Formats: sequence, C-alpha cells, structure tokens
Amino acid sequence: MAAIFASLSAPPIISFTEKATSIKELHQAQAYMIKTGISHDPFSISRLISVASKTSHETLPYAYSLFAEFPQPNTYMYNTLIRAYALSPSPNFSWFLFLKLLQDEEHLFPDKLPRVEVVSWNALLSVYVEKGLLDLAVSLFREMPVKDVESWNFMLSGYVTSGLVDEARRMFDEMMTKDVVSWNIMITGYANAGKYDEVLLLFKDMQRSTVKPDNRTIVTLLSSCASTGAWQQGKWLHAYIDRNGLEVQGFLATALVDMYAKCGCIEKAREIFYSTSKKDVSTWNAMIAGLSIHGYGRDAIKVFSEMVSNAFKPNEVTFVSLLSACSRAGLLEEAQEIFSNMFSLYGITPQIEHYGCMVDLLGRFGLLSEAAELVAGVPEKEAHIMWESLLSACRNHDNGPCFSRIFLG
Repeated sequence: MAAIFASLSAPPIISFTEKATSIKELHQAQAYMIKTGISHDPFSISRLISVASKTSHETLPYAYSLFAEFPQPNTYMYNTLIRAYALSPSPNFSWFLFLKLLQDEEHLFPDKLPRVEVVSWNALLSVYVEKGLLDLAVSLFREMPVKDVESWNFMLSGYVTSGLVDEARRMFDEMMTKDVVSWNIMITGYANAGKYDEVLLLFKDMQRSTVKPDNRTIVTLLSSCASTGAWQQGKWLHAYIDRNGLEVQGFLATALVDMYAKCGCIEKAREIFYSTSKKDVSTWNAMIAGLSIHGYGRDAIKVFSEMVSNAFKPNEVTFVSLLSACSRAGLLEEAQEIFSNMFSLYGITPQIEHYGCMVDLLGRFGLLSEAAELVAGVPEKEAHIMWESLLSACRNHDNGPCFSRIFLG
C-alpha cells in the first residue's frame, strides 16, 4: 500500500479519498494520512469523515470513530454526522451529536457561536423537513436561538410539501429577509395547489422587491400561465426572458413550448422548439404533447421520429403524448405500431395511461373485441377503468351482441 501512495501529497490523497467507494479504500486513505502526518489536519479528516458518512450505512460507525478520535472536531464534522445519522437507521443518535455540539461550541468556537449554532440547527431542521416530520421541525424551529434565511426556507418548504400553503404564506409574510429561494418555494407552493392567480400576484410582489427571479421562477410562472391559458402574461414573461438575456434551453424551453401550445399558439410553440439548440427529453415531450392537443397526430409522429434520430431516448410520458395524438387524429395503425414498439424497441412497459389511449382508439373504431383482449392484459386493480371505457364504446356503437359476449360471457 505504501508504494501506492509513496508519491502522493495532501491534494492527491484528498482526491483519492473523495473517490473512495469501500471501507477498504477509506482505511487506505486514513493509513496514508497517519503515515504522512496529515491525520491531525482538520480539512483532511473532515473530507474523510464526509465520504465515510455517505458511502453506506455500514461505514457510518467508521466515520464516527474518526470524529471521536479527533482532538477538537469542527462544526463541519459535527454537521456531517448529524445529517448522516438523522438519515440513517439510527436517527436518534443525531440528537446526541447535536446536544454534544451545543455543549462543546462555547469553548471550542467562542467568537463564532451565533453562526455556528444556526448552521448546526439548520442541519437537523433540514432532515426533519426532508423526512416529512413537520411537527418536530416546527418545535425545533421555535427553539432555535438564532435563525437565518435558510432556516425560514426550510420551514417554508416543509409547509409547502405538506400542502399547507396558507401556513407557508403566513410564515413567508413574517420573514424580514427573503432570497430567491424563499420566493420560489412560495410561488411553487401556490402553483402545486392550483392557485395560479396567487402565483401571478406573488410575482408582481417579487418584482417590487430587490430579489431578481431566476430560471426556476420563470419556469414555474410559465407553467401557471399554461394551466390557466393566460397567454398575455406568458407572452410578457417571454419578453422578460429576452430582455434579460436568459438562454432558452432545457426546462426553460420546455416551459415556453408548453405555455404557447396550451394557450392555443401552436405555431409559436413550434418556432420556440425548432430554434432551441439545446433540447432535452422534456422539450421533445412538450412539443409532441402540444401537437397532440391541437390534433396534429402525424406531425407528432414526425417529431417523435426526429427525437429518436437525434439520439434522445423516449420515456413513458413520450408515449402517452404520442398515443394520445394518434387517438385524437384517428391514426389506428400508427398507434398499434407505436404501442407494440414501446417494449420491444424501447424497453418501456405500457402503463394504464397507454392502455387507456389504445382502448379509446379501438373503441372509437368499433374494434371492441380487440379492445377487450387488450384490457385483459391490464392489472386487475386498474382494469375497471378500462372496462368502463369499453362499456361506453359498446353503447356508442349500439353493439348489443358484443356487449353480451364481453360482459356476460
């Protein structure tokens, strides 16, 4: 092992440590640090503890042993382990570490106590929020002697994730200092709750503040415009993007394509789509879905072909939009081929939404027996939805014999 590290200095061993994926490699890194005398360096041991705490739950006790053996652990070490244990099968141990930190801080870091405390409290607060333990998060937040904007943001996120948007808004209004994350959490919360008018009103408030919106803000706003058909507001946001030199790519391009398509401007959606040089799968899906909404089935298939030709791998959402496009346009043969290729060419197992599109299309063509055969392959707990659709198709075609054969045996 000595030969392996003989020529390494501190930076290379840190790089080796951060790439470690097993307890054996972590032990090798520690042995080298001991041999070269850097095992007393807080930065080096901090990195080793960090990697050990994230490698697996099995290496977490090793990370703690490194921490316990270090003469004066710093707050980075404490926070790393507090978070790791809180997310582990032994979350209660994070409380022990947290209380130990509060006991040790005053004599270890007297000049940095307020900031050290808030970082440490936030480490535990964030875990409660991520685990959905909102009551514990609220109690902890109330006990915090010092709070920063990140503390408030964690709580906002907790309320929004739990669907308590009104409670989040009350907290948001109490905040003396807000950053772009604060505004984005609140805007996203309203959007997820379907309160799109509140989204746009809150954005107006944001414009009057000193906080500048980022790409995430704009994407959420465009999605709200798409959901409400607010074309004028969406058009204004597009102009805002151009005025501020924001690059239209990825999620931002997707949001613009989706907004214009859902607001009835399919040609503008096409223009945005084809002028975007950096597309991702969601951008392609948005264009296919937009064409589907407007009944352009063959155009949707054409875009799908371009997508595959450009080496983008379609996903479940792609095929829902594609089959919906075929269903709306009455493209039965094309839909059957696409449905067949889903698994055979792309390895995607059809879900209830895909079956629904096919049953609807077969039903409208009067191919009720074929539709029934397809429904027979749907998992039983979801099949009742398909049978209801098929029953409706039998009624629409006034096909009593088929109804009797399928439903009465």
